[in-house]
Amino acid sequence: MNKIIVFSAFFIFAQMAQGEEFSIILNKENSFSGKEMVRKYFLLQKGKGSFPGGVEVLPAIVKSDNSRVKASRSAFLNKILSFDTEAQYRKYWIRQKSKGITRKPKEFSDFRKVLRYVQREEGAISFVPSLMIKDGDQVKVLMTFESSSK
Repeated sequence: MNKIIVFSAFFIFAQMAQGEEFSIILNKENSFSGKEMVRKYFLLQKGKGSFPGGVEVLPAIVKSDNSRVKASRSAFLNKILSFDTEAQYRKYWIRQKSKGITRKPKEFSDFRKVLRYVQREEGAISFVPSLMIKDGDQVKVLMTFESSSK
């Protein structure tokens, strides 16, 4: 019995140390497949307001005081969008607004809402925990990343 408890504790610790896997997702109807361009599209950079074929890019991001959401958002900002801090990300959108770009990522309070949004909107792009994605969800995965275990 003690061996089972020790093994279970080890397994849980190993999972925590690894971090959680997240998937960058698009609506299944969107033909875009260039994972190297995720940053440019998400940040609506240099004419990237539309995907190939003319579908408007609709970035979405989760924002909450929940520690899991904060860790995943921080990992996304750092690993995918190349921002070291949340403050850098906010400053980016303030600068964009001063340039006349008023559209910015739509914010949701939880991952279920993000997933539903991406399922519903052809141009939506975001990220959710990989374990949330099921066959038939009307989304496709462009790439994955791990949140840190901090």
